[in-house]
Amino acid sequence: MSRGAWKRDVVTGHQAMTTTGGSTWDAAFRLCDFLEAEWHGGLTPDGPKAVLELGAGTGWLGMTVARNCPCHVCLTEQAEGGAMEWLQENLAQNVAAGLPLQGVTLQELDWNAWEAPGGAPAAASLPRPASGGAWDLLIGSDLIYSEVGVRCLPRVLKSFIEEFPEATMLYCHTLHRFDDFDLEFCRALHDQGLAYQVVAAEGASRSVEVGDDLDPLDDEGQGFLQELFPAQRVVVFHITRDVTRRWFSPSLARCSEGTGAPASVSAKAAEVAEADVVQVGQLKIFLPGAEVTHSHDPHETEELVLRLVNLGPFGSGQHPTTFLMLKAMQEMTWAGLSMCDYGCGSGVLGLLALRSHILSFEPAGSVTPWHVSKERLRLGAKRCLGVDNVPDALLAAQDNARANECRIA
Repeated sequence: MSRGAWKRDVVTGHQAMTTTGGSTWDAAFRLCDFLEAEWHGGLTPDGPKAVLELGAGTGWLGMTVARNCPCHVCLTEQAEGGAMEWLQENLAQNVAAGLPLQGVTLQELDWNAWEAPGGAPAAASLPRPASGGAWDLLIGSDLIYSEVGVRCLPRVLKSFIEEFPEATMLYCHTLHRFDDFDLEFCRALHDQGLAYQVVAAEGASRSVEVGDDLDPLDDEGQGFLQELFPAQRVVVFHITRDVTRRWFSPSLARCSEGTGAPASVSAKAAEVAEADVVQVGQLKIFLPGAEVTHSHDPHETEELVLRLVNLGPFGSGQHPTTFLMLKAMQEMTWAGLSMCDYGCGSGVLGLLALRSHILSFEPAGSVTPWHVSKERLRLGAKRCLGVDNVPDALLAAQDNARANECRIA
């Protein structure tokens, strides 16, 4: 087959779905750019022969690979929400249009199986190439948009990498779409014993242009959460379980212009500095997994304490804009007011308004969901309405409200 420019005549539709697979996202196009540039030589001398795409969505990426390369491509999706039917419809449409997609197969793969009490499914149940051999390449793009994805995708990747250790795993991800999901996903990779490295970055043609904000867990320089209004940025991660293995080392071409060396990302979880407690003025925010402690009797201290058991897609209090708002709120009077936390995320702002300098709570069964000792009340909103267009954010806000014995409508 010719090694000329790839043909991109695969056509997929758009429809509203409960998953994000109803549309082809920019990360899929950028990963396609990268694969085209590195298919011969960068990946293997003759190109991979067996490719599996996780969370294929519309199927555009995998079908475009199969359209241009002599290989078997397996597109996987969940059955829930009509995702598999949508994938089948797009494949059938392109086959009917005459595109050479004989090498494409579809297989259901539900990541929820990795949350079952018994752990990961048996290796024998994993999709395998039609030839019966092993996968050469695993690909995926923008698969993190919910708590389930954050928890399950690293476990899924670990299962595939353990079963097919010679396969190359490339995941294209849009950073700063959901900041906290970025952080939790990278931590979960480390928890599964996996390492990652940035091998391409949007807008970078040389390693010095990559910047220090591509690793959500890197605290050097400005850090991932320090930019006031961070721009979303597409990167390609190479994921592996063997930190001593030679990293896949292509240029930065095709996600950008020109060439350059890849940006290394630390693969050692021990080097990751994770803050369990966020301190903002008199407020202490205990993040998930942190042990809630009080330095003094809560009835006597001026210390404010919030416990976040679910960060959702955003809202730990670490982002500069959230940090500034939390600090300013402690200087305001909220007594008797009703507030709306618009774009509530984890609900941290609303919880502070409800609990600002509220230091004692009545046990469950009191007249109201929360009760304040009147003589201690300095702030304390009467009611909070949390609004968000991300369902996982609303669930997180509700979880955190319960954990703090508050109510967010």
